[in-house]
Amino acid sequence: MAASTAIMIVEDEVVVAMELQEALRAMGYRVSAIVSSGEEAISKVDIMPPDLILMDIKLDGELDGIETAGRIRERHDIPVIYLTAYADEHTLNRAKVTEPFGYLIKPTSERELRTTIEVSLYRHQQEKKIRDSATWLSATLNILGEAVIVTDQDGVIKHMNYSAETLTGWGQEMALGRHFTEVYVLRDQKTGKILKNPVPTTLKAGAVQGTARHILVSKNRAEINIEHNVLPVHDSTGRFTGVVLAFQDISQHGGEMQASFGHAANLYVSAALYCSDGQYAKAEPLYRRALMLFERNLGSNHPKVANVLTDLADVYAKMGRHEEEKKLAARAAEIRRGKR
Repeated sequence: MAASTAIMIVEDEVVVAMELQEALRAMGYRVSAIVSSGEEAISKVDIMPPDLILMDIKLDGELDGIETAGRIRERHDIPVIYLTAYADEHTLNRAKVTEPFGYLIKPTSERELRTTIEVSLYRHQQEKKIRDSATWLSATLNILGEAVIVTDQDGVIKHMNYSAETLTGWGQEMALGRHFTEVYVLRDQKTGKILKNPVPTTLKAGAVQGTARHILVSKNRAEINIEHNVLPVHDSTGRFTGVVLAFQDISQHGGEMQASFGHAANLYVSAALYCSDGQYAKAEPLYRRALMLFERNLGSNHPKVANVLTDLADVYAKMGRHEEEKKLAARAAEIRRGKR
């Protein structure tokens, strides 16, 4: 591990703290600070956040290690490993609430110390990637005019954007965790019957449902003419992981232009999903097709075109195609300057 990795020791036993410092330095870590109280730990972290904290559960003073870790967690995204000579069940249950990355029983061996630190740092890094990816995808979906609902493989809602909240009448907080058929209620335009499940089982085999028109029955029983597409989602191994429902209100619109715009939005969502999984080569052609359709329907200087250009530039950056990245980024900047 590189010496640049900084670890803070929060331990009120001087001898134990010194032994830990010596062991960490021998492993190649940098000890950013040694503190003996929870109050001092919080103060130090605010000034100079470390990459990881070794926290003794039993600390003298007003705050013990668990309370200290909880307060730090509210303000910083730093993994904490608890140190303890012993811990009763009540103490361990309190500790779990702060979501520590590991526990070490004192005295600990160098091997246990190294392994727990390495695993904690790696786990924290991977969890941060997942959170960042989810945040990026959420932001991407929310800039679309199209309503979008994302479900897992069982049809349980994992995300919906602002447009979907508006059309369905369901807030995201209320909808998350529910089966999509409870929130996304459709009535067949020809028969008038409620569709039990508008998502065909063929999706799991990779088939994509074509554009369809139905009547959406919102939470307050309002009925809206919509056009929707259903897209399967697969992970990098090809395993089916869920669906994307992309739909739009066509009550005041219609015709080929609207259908073309909806297709562009679906392509854009699909590309975003590929990017969130690191599959940039698959995302690139989808972004290009979406760009062409958005330009055709909205004009080459529309803000949505600038958004697609920026995302496509990011894809080229990830693929090492920097000349193309610069051209697209410059064009997106020109559109935004023109808008202002």
